[in-house]
Amino acid sequence: SWREPPRVGVLRPPVPPALSSRTMLEETTIRSVLSEALRKGGDLAEVFVESRRSTALKLEDRRIEDVASGRDAGAGIRVISGERSSYAYTTPLTEQALLEAAEAARAGLDSPSGASPVDLRRTEPSIVNPVATPPDDVPPADKAEALRTADEVARSEGAEVRQVVVSYADTQQKVL
Repeated sequence: SWREPPRVGVLRPPVPPALSSRTMLEETTIRSVLSEALRKGGDLAEVFVESRRSTALKLEDRRIEDVASGRDAGAGIRVISGERSSYAYTTPLTEQALLEAAEAARAGLDSPSGASPVDLRRTEPSIVNPVATPPDDVPPADKAEALRTADEVARSEGAEVRQVVVSYADTQQKVL
């Protein structure tokens, strides 16, 4: 049966606070970006903003072979005009970069409809999966120990088990 890995004290540098979906972009910036996207026309413009953190570990041959972590952030702007659409993406989340992406997204669309953004209501997801312990709160040493425990349990099944590969991955995504 699976055993809970022991908690190991690890000194880690402070982690910057996670971006909140409420603070990823100011509402005035979103309005400016949507207005720019529709400045020369279009029926609809939308902005998708995300921030993502991930961690992955792999144990093979009783050794931790791979450890990877990363942070990604960016925004996509789509403009729709009739049956045509155009999309642009930017990784810097500055107002200037977002305005340039909005301009690029509408570059191929020349509809003179002049629609303007009006509806910025926020919706909550209909399905929420609560997390008892956020992955960022679990020290890397504990994640590695969980891999070692899984390796031991697999090998304890008998001499027929000659190779065990155990992987761990987590991703935290915040979407505006």
